[in-house]
Amino acid sequence: MQLRGIVAAIATISVVGLTTSLSLPLLALILEARGASDTYIGINTMMAGIAAMAVTTLTPRVARIVGFVPFIIAMIILMAVSFYAFFFVENVAYWFPLRIAFHGAITALFVLSEFWINALAPPEKRGLTLGLYATVLSAGFALGPLILSVAGSADATPFILGSLLTAVAVLPVLYARRDAPKMDDAETDLSIWPMFRLAPVAILAAFVFGAAESSGYTFLSLFGIGLGFSEAQSINLVTALALGGFVLQIPIGLLADRMPRRILLLLLALCGTAGGLGLMLAGNAYWLIVAILIFWGGTTSGLYTVGLTHLGSRFTGNALASANAAFIFMYATGMLLGPMASGIAKDVAGGNGYLAVVSVLFLGYALMTWRRIREETANP
Repeated sequence: MQLRGIVAAIATISVVGLTTSLSLPLLALILEARGASDTYIGINTMMAGIAAMAVTTLTPRVARIVGFVPFIIAMIILMAVSFYAFFFVENVAYWFPLRIAFHGAITALFVLSEFWINALAPPEKRGLTLGLYATVLSAGFALGPLILSVAGSADATPFILGSLLTAVAVLPVLYARRDAPKMDDAETDLSIWPMFRLAPVAILAAFVFGAAESSGYTFLSLFGIGLGFSEAQSINLVTALALGGFVLQIPIGLLADRMPRRILLLLLALCGTAGGLGLMLAGNAYWLIVAILIFWGGTTSGLYTVGLTHLGSRFTGNALASANAAFIFMYATGMLLGPMASGIAKDVAGGNGYLAVVSVLFLGYALMTWRRIREETANP
């Protein structure tokens, strides 16, 4: 029962990663080809965050009413259909509501799959289990840009492949349908807001990662084109970012089982700051940029893994459901604000404007985490 549920949750999150990382650079490239500014691209991408914020608190309640597994299957189908619909909608003004439907489905799958796997993870191996979960998520993130670099953005091929691969996730969910966690009334009605006060370091890790991730997947390919790289090379920068997450999440998860998680979050945030500064100094040295992005993607993705592990170790049952919802809510808020701020900064200051925004964000989070560690040390 435990293994089937974990496999189903991991399969669900893998298609979320694939379709998200495929859609963000693909839609950004199409918008730029149609003459949209970086600010417009950022605002359009911002709809992902708006959808996620709206859906996060509703998902547990709807899942209780509809049924956990039927709701997951419905969201997988909605994600596949709405992604394919982008190819047919010529007027990009209609992409705003379409993005809300698409990213609303993605968010619901995030909330439910993370609740599922956190509920099943063995306490003594929680970091390892969630590291595996994040590794598969990162593999999905790496596969999306790889598909795009091969298929290109000129025709329907990436839309067809993304939709078909997404739909396949229905199969393991159906296989584990009898092993889904139960969601009772108390669990769905518990407010998420107290969690911000109880676990600010863990929950703000989701915000920082959401802002950096959505900004990277939206603007890295455009950043590469601005440096003179080809479209395929520029898309592969996004693949490099995701590859780091794939390689490093299990080692980071193991570390989360063996050292204080707040200290690990502080170290990861400092790595995020250093990675952004390194990219600013790399010029147009392609392979140096790729190497930095692998390091950057792995360490910054670790914020998500360690933050989620920290929540799972602190809360159980109803409180865990609320903590997971708060975690995704802040991730969604980061997705909302990150691309908008990065797009404006890129219009004003070029590619380094985007890098400056995310570097400052990592540094601010590092300082906040350091302060919390000092406060707890002074007042044990």
